[in-house]
Amino acid sequence: ECMDALLDSCQEKLELRAFVGRLAAGLVDDYDIKMLCHLVLCKMAVRPGASAALLSMLDTLCEPLRKTIGATLKENAVNQEVERHDELVRSGLRVSYLLAKISGAESCLKFDEYVRTTLKQGRLAQRYEAIIAEVDGADDMSDPMVM
Repeated sequence: ECMDALLDSCQEKLELRAFVGRLAAGLVDDYDIKMLCHLVLCKMAVRPGASAALLSMLDTLCEPLRKTIGATLKENAVNQEVERHDELVRSGLRVSYLLAKISGAESCLKFDEYVRTTLKQGRLAQRYEAIIAEVDGADDMSDPMVM
């Protein structure tokens, strides 16, 4: 939450590459931390001035995102676990799409491979397409998590 507040109040004073590095570390933490990191990354992806830092760190972001969206639940998971898992996967797909939309993202080979093989093919392809339609159809791009 502090990182979100910092981004909102003083983005121009932040060392954004190091900031994104801390977000990448949070992507391997527990559910709540991952969700907050997704929120901040989504905000950064649609803000002018943050794209260079994000592009320079795409290699670092793609593996934790791949693990998050590719995680599977145990067969005996309760409804609350299923819902939280689904939220986390949707959030990971959303941030992945917003990062992929940044001009120049396709030039990052590792991230491009992640988009092609993990998001556009396989078991997540339909969910990813649904997120694309949802994000692209949203009226309010100022809050990317509302989409």
